[in-house]
Amino acid sequence: MAEAMEEAGEEPAKMNRERTLAPTNAPITPEQYLIELQARAKGGDSEALFKLGQYAYAGNLSERNFTVAADYFRRASEAGHTDAMTSLGTMYGEGKGVRRSMIEAGRWFKRAAERDNPLGQVSLAQMYLRGLGNGRPDYARALHWHQRAAQLSDAMGQAGLASQHLLGQGTRKDLVRAVEWYREAADQGLAS
Repeated sequence: MAEAMEEAGEEPAKMNRERTLAPTNAPITPEQYLIELQARAKGGDSEALFKLGQYAYAGNLSERNFTVAADYFRRASEAGHTDAMTSLGTMYGEGKGVRRSMIEAGRWFKRAAERDNPLGQVSLAQMYLRGLGNGRPDYARALHWHQRAAQLSDAMGQAGLASQHLLGQGTRKDLVRAVEWYREAADQGLAS
């Protein structure tokens, strides 16, 4: 999540490259972009809400404000934005801007995971592996979510699946399958 939020500061520059404002065709300024984002957010645009959440989290609007970030992420999540769901789940897990709750973190990760968000799937799998929320690891559910993420070509999902095969968590130990999945993840640039 932190990497995605760091990239949020690059958005106004990206907007300058991608489009201009009519009628002058002058490049959009960061201030104009923020005004546009806020207007879109007021209209319920989930992507605009998510971007504003990223900016508040990273401190790109003014100072870092986790409470404001959580509010934007919640609103974007309620509008169906799966990256916002994983961001909100992470905030609940870390207790940033919201009261720390692994149960609530798991709920948001699951909502994202069910909508084929690989980060949500991997985050949920990690919660099941660690027994977060109920105190008991559930290797079969962790395996399920790692498999779903791996099928979407997610390197973290592939590495998680490899680890479970290596350790025999939720499946029999299978070194050959573990190596295959680790290779898949490495081919995507994931170093172990």
